[in-house]
Amino acid sequence: MFTGNGNWIRRIALACLVGGFSVNSAAVLMAFNDQATFQTAIGTNSSTTLDFDSVTAATPIVNGSQFQGVDFLFTDGVGTSFDGQVASGFDTTSGDNYLGFNDPNSSSFLSGDSIVMNLPQMVHAIGFFIIASPGDLLFSDDALLTIGSGSAMVNPTPNSVLADGGEIFFLGLVDTDGFTTAELSSACCGFFEFNVDDIQFSTFAPPSAPSHVPEPATLSLFCLSLLFGLTRQKVCTNKRP
Repeated sequence: MFTGNGNWIRRIALACLVGGFSVNSAAVLMAFNDQATFQTAIGTNSSTTLDFDSVTAATPIVNGSQFQGVDFLFTDGVGTSFDGQVASGFDTTSGDNYLGFNDPNSSSFLSGDSIVMNLPQMVHAIGFFIIASPGDLLFSDDALLTIGSGSAMVNPTPNSVLADGGEIFFLGLVDTDGFTTAELSSACCGFFEFNVDDIQFSTFAPPSAPSHVPEPATLSLFCLSLLFGLTRQKVCTNKRP
């Protein structure tokens, strides 16, 4: 006679019903402080780079406006908005131009400034170079790249040093779930100057990390089998005194 031994079947079957016969792979977030490793992770699929060399230096990027498909928002350490510009004058990672502060006396951002980038479509990766004043970016939280699912802190050891002494750092994030907004924030206030160049986006979704959970189709069959067994148990129980 069938008795309470089927309680575990009922519980699993209920979980299957609540779960809707599906299992989603967990999202994967990867942080990078090295451009070569970042590039290996995203490959060359559907990648776009803003290098700021296709327009004339001193072209303003008005706060909240769109530049080459990206909406830029600039805020200083006390929450005041300001404008950026396509700047030049210092060495950078490619070409002559880079993203800078729109001011006739200085084209560099100051620590405490933040840059928000709102993207026109979902992307799965963002990476860029920070060019900082020599010897001034000292701690991992001096620069932080943040998206909805997490963040990447800068490695305070520069990747390389330019001829004029500017120190190059890289920040990158890859998120298999995708995102539409990213923010570069910096420690307040005025500890170092910096510029940004070669902002790279990728719409290609890298594969998720391997999962040991059953494939959705396999799990569905398993759940259906349990439900069939539970139904059969009830029939047999009803037939027997």
